[in-house]
Amino acid sequence: PLRASWPLIEAKGVREIPLVESRVELPAKPKPLPQLDVTKVSQAPAADSDWPPAVAIAQHPDGAALRTTPGQMRLAHDGTNLYVAVTVPVKDTTKLRLGTKWNEDDAAEVCFRDASGATPGPTFVVHGFANGQWETVAEAGAIAAAVGKLDTAVRFTARVGSGQWTGEWVLPLAAAGLTYRPGLKLGFNVGVRRTESAEWLQWTGSSLL
Repeated sequence: PLRASWPLIEAKGVREIPLVESRVELPAKPKPLPQLDVTKVSQAPAADSDWPPAVAIAQHPDGAALRTTPGQMRLAHDGTNLYVAVTVPVKDTTKLRLGTKWNEDDAAEVCFRDASGATPGPTFVVHGFANGQWETVAEAGAIAAAVGKLDTAVRFTARVGSGQWTGEWVLPLAAAGLTYRPGLKLGFNVGVRRTESAEWLQWTGSSLL
């Protein structure tokens, strides 16, 4: 019954199928990841004026731009230590959650690894809480012994000011198995948990990495 006969007779219940030009959707090119040259200093920055200019922490984890006030980070090194400072604006500092539960309290993290060779080194993650406590965690795959060695060497301070809180890390490179040389490249990111707006802020959206 589906075979055509001459003359052609339209089969009942059959609809026209228009033929249209096909279009192949090419995958979007990935956005280039930001790069930052870290200034070498002769000693640890002791005041805002000692730090290089601030860089915005202004993305969500999916790479979308923040609609709220971004945070800021500052970086420097002296060949022995990597210095990282973050500033997190908040509307009401009295409502900061000053505990030590990651993802529940106000905190920030620094993630870094050796990216100089063909194969990246282990990724270290150091949390710093707005109450001044810190922890080095193995969630990114670094082995426990290496994480423990870095944790005992890290220094972190935090303070709550007017309309913001700040955190500063001193990260000894040798404790993370890194030997400084000019041109040393690090894979790097900073993330912030801001509880008043229940959001994550990142320098570079982690889903883009």
